[in-house]
Amino acid sequence: MSTVFKLPRAVAVQSDGTPYGLAKLYFYVASSSTPASTYQDSALTTAHANPVVADANGVFPAIYLDQAVSYKVTLKTSADVLIYTVDPVDDHWTQEQIGAVLYPRTAAEITAGVTPTDYAIPHHEAVGVILLARYGLAEDSTGAQNRAAIEAGDAVADQLAGGVLRAGAGAFEIDATVTFSGADIILEGIGKSTQWVFDPASADVLFDFTAGASISYRCGVRTCSFKSSNSTTKTAIKVRDAKGFFVTGVLIAQTDWPGSASVGLHTLGRERVLLKDSEILCARPWLVDVNPNFSTLHTDFFAAEDLILGSTESTGIAVEIANGVCITNMAFKRVAFVLGKWAVKWADTTSSINSYAITFEDCRVEQAADATGFAYEFTTTGKAIQNISWRNCYIWNGSNGAKLRNARNVSFIDTHFSSAAGRVALDITFVSQTELVLLNTAIASTETVTLTSGVLVKGTPIGASDVVPRNAVYRYDEGAVISQKLPRSCNDSPFWDYKGTLANNATLSTPLLRSSRTCAIVHVAAYSATGPIHCGGTAIWTKDGTMTKVGGSSNFVVAAAGVELRCLDGGSGLVIINALGQDVTLRIRIDLI
Repeated sequence: MSTVFKLPRAVAVQSDGTPYGLAKLYFYVASSSTPASTYQDSALTTAHANPVVADANGVFPAIYLDQAVSYKVTLKTSADVLIYTVDPVDDHWTQEQIGAVLYPRTAAEITAGVTPTDYAIPHHEAVGVILLARYGLAEDSTGAQNRAAIEAGDAVADQLAGGVLRAGAGAFEIDATVTFSGADIILEGIGKSTQWVFDPASADVLFDFTAGASISYRCGVRTCSFKSSNSTTKTAIKVRDAKGFFVTGVLIAQTDWPGSASVGLHTLGRERVLLKDSEILCARPWLVDVNPNFSTLHTDFFAAEDLILGSTESTGIAVEIANGVCITNMAFKRVAFVLGKWAVKWADTTSSINSYAITFEDCRVEQAADATGFAYEFTTTGKAIQNISWRNCYIWNGSNGAKLRNARNVSFIDTHFSSAAGRVALDITFVSQTELVLLNTAIASTETVTLTSGVLVKGTPIGASDVVPRNAVYRYDEGAVISQKLPRSCNDSPFWDYKGTLANNATLSTPLLRSSRTCAIVHVAAYSATGPIHCGGTAIWTKDGTMTKVGGSSNFVVAAAGVELRCLDGGSGLVIINALGQDVTLRIRIDLI
């Protein structure tokens, strides 16, 4: 007796619906590689060739099977590339056998040389989704099998010019590094229940996104968690020279990623990198490193938003910026920095260009393990930091505040330093062009503020509980550089002061000009130990050039005379002339009216 073999799909088609023209059906004895005959007629008199070949449209002729034979059937392309195998063929198909027919190898899988391990898992290539379970990703698979499954999915995605590699719920062991070298590759789970388990025997990286000497474009990792049971140094995600990379919805819980040098996210340069909606607690949550492919594109428009970041090491750093990094637009928004010693630290000596536009907004520092560290420490002897600002931020009383070196435009707006005796709220060494702005920012009198080479330009009255004005402007004290010594004010009273050396017979021009002021009170003092000479006095200046001596020593005059210190209107404004016969140290204060 015989039965007609009916191909479950009358036409052998690809996943996009196009036919496998000239596809081949090979028939074997079940569970073997022994060829088995099929026939063109029900009487089993005329055998088909083996394989049976479809026409150009993928349609096969009628095929009759011998009921006495248990068959295995294999469908291949015209080039003998495997599409699927069903073993055995009978009246009762398994889910896997049905899947092999319903979800055969796709053109992308064939080109990539990837054979599914479970044909019952559908492919969603048409919507850009690649289900990793189709290639063997499973909780009961070995680390090598799971790694191979991800690599298979990545190979298929490369053929499709990108795709989402999706894993379901489960703890998936991975034995070694998985490298993603293509563009538009997204590794996706379904939340913290998608857990990547990594226990390397030596220092290693789990997921490595790199295109070598080229740029890694538009890749990312989202909605998953990481876990390890050993203390070997390990990195969860590493990305090299990335453009448009993101990490979102990632969880590394405290104690889940042990190792005193283990890293959560390691970025090595380029632009538009986003870390968002994640919690990373390990020794080094985020390591920001130099770009090996480009000397200055290290952190161009990097953003960190809606995060909990914290080092599990008592002397650790939540965001560690490597020496030599050039920061060009780096923004932190709604970030809670916890544990460790520092929230963000950058100790730089080799940066090649000025860094700029570093911002912290709605951020909080708390629960530090080491109170001797600074929440924020940016010190560079390489190039300057052009702009760095904090807005609506909070620094708890168990940590020092901000330490800055070689920073130019610095601002703290609506920011609160929680009071604690002995804490250093601000430690800033001013350099030329450094300006510090405080707006509605509270620093308690129990804390210390060290502003080396800084001078108050303008400030509101200091409250009884404050160490500095809550609204103030400080700038670098330029010393003898008159052109840089602009008027200042305190309690809304403008003034100008100067201290420096004035040579004998030299003239000092002040910024008190007829064009800008109507009246002023001038206080002058001069001293020379070699003379000895000491003189000084007070005078009133008015816009018409009139000088009136109010008081002072006899060798302080407001008109040209003999050997004296002269305070005069030079025609356009106030000048000081040293006619004392020798160089003097001079101090001037002008109260501007």
